[in-house]
Amino acid sequence: MDNQDALLHEAVKIYRVLSNIHRIKILYFLETQTADVSTIVAHLALASRKYRTS
Repeated sequence: MDNQDALLHEAVKIYRVLSNIHRIKILYFLETQTADVSTIVAHLALASRKYRTS
């Protein structure tokens, strides 16, 4: 793999992360504070029904 291919693969990884709205919301939330996963989920209302146990 040459240097250009390596850069393109890295760009693909970055765009995959940025293509998900929930990931963007998490990044904006963490920009101004630190938080554990439970706090992030609660604040951003990210919990999905299929993952809830109750």
